[in-house]
Amino acid sequence: NPKALHSVYMKILVNHLQVLGLIARLDIDWPSELADFFDMTTVVSSATAVNALSIDCLALDIFPDMRLYYAKLIVTAVLPLVFIIPALIIIGILTLKSRGEPNRLRKSLGVAIIVMLFLIHPDQMRYLISIFSCEDLGEDKLYLVEDPQIECWDKEHTIYTLVVAVPALCIWTLGIPIFGVFMLYRNREKLDQTDVKEKLGFLYNGYETRAWYWESVILGRKMILAVLSLSVTEPPDAILVLLAFLTIMFSFFLEYTQRPYLSQDADSMEVKSLFVAGTTLYFGLFFFAYSTPPVALTVIVLGLIILTNLIFLGVFAKGMIMAVGETLKKRNPSLYRKIFLRTEKARHKFDREQKLEAETERGNQETEANLIAPVTKSSEDVVKKGDADGDTENGYGEDEHAKLSDIQCDVPEEECDVTSMATVPVGERTFEFTRGKTETRE
Repeated sequence: NPKALHSVYMKILVNHLQVLGLIARLDIDWPSELADFFDMTTVVSSATAVNALSIDCLALDIFPDMRLYYAKLIVTAVLPLVFIIPALIIIGILTLKSRGEPNRLRKSLGVAIIVMLFLIHPDQMRYLISIFSCEDLGEDKLYLVEDPQIECWDKEHTIYTLVVAVPALCIWTLGIPIFGVFMLYRNREKLDQTDVKEKLGFLYNGYETRAWYWESVILGRKMILAVLSLSVTEPPDAILVLLAFLTIMFSFFLEYTQRPYLSQDADSMEVKSLFVAGTTLYFGLFFFAYSTPPVALTVIVLGLIILTNLIFLGVFAKGMIMAVGETLKKRNPSLYRKIFLRTEKARHKFDREQKLEAETERGNQETEANLIAPVTKSSEDVVKKGDADGDTENGYGEDEHAKLSDIQCDVPEEECDVTSMATVPVGERTFEFTRGKTETRE
């Protein structure tokens, strides 16, 4: 089944908050009020395995004599293996026990590995690329932003960059999205099949079939913003901020023109999200341009940024409530009636709609049964006739596989004009009975 709209909305919100967190890392002197808001969005959007585990404590326990930053870098680089290796061992054991036969637990573990790799990807990428983020502290030397005690591009920093960070970036940061796109591309003609949905559905559920790759587009957007948020000496920060703004505007243009989601409401929500992110960064250019901006203008710009974000959150909350209501209406109509319908008039109207839908469904089932039953009875006569002609093995006579014009419907003529009224297997052949003719298939 297509992914529920409220689940798509949640994914849009998480992506929106992650983009705001990346915008906050740009070299802009944000007011303290906005900085606090951005910090909150970063905490909410980064509630994944990287942050759920105490990486600091784990790194110090494993590497007690190493600088904390480098210890965390190593742990972050090998973190996916912590999930992959145990899962592969269990999968191997299950494969040996089942002797290669399908095993649901084995399949679930494989899916869990893929899901976990994508969940930790944003935070893992952020920490790995932080090794390139350096700043000049006025000593004609560059120091690491994450740990100002580390001098950039000295012997130790260069070794950890080339031996730990760069390989991990190639394998995980670039490898995971490429692997996801490759798997989807290879199965692009089978995206509606159950086994493909079980393995890769979380990557394309909620999108149009033609837009099976869209999750990688969103991931690419966040990767570009993460790289642009690095503090480097070249190119100037002004160009990086401008490129970040152009990235968001280009994403807005793609979303507005391509409309990749199955639901128009989801497309509209994503457009609003990118518009608010772009507006936030556009107004943020004001704080970038002025080292000491006028108080009046600061209040106005700050108010506009907060207002646009609050409006979006309000629109999102309203849409989320409606989406949850629609899902509840399909899965538990009685609970939907109690929670969302507050007046007797609305409840009475809802009861009538439910009764009408039930009667319509029951009528459709009866009509289908009436159409098939007479033809099935006639087909039994054909089988008997074939036996009488001497073909007892296959159940059809020599003159019966080309035409069976004596098969007639016992229902009104207008209801007989259907493409296929019944499919009856007879030996190695299948007879498809329609009004006035029969087709035979091997």
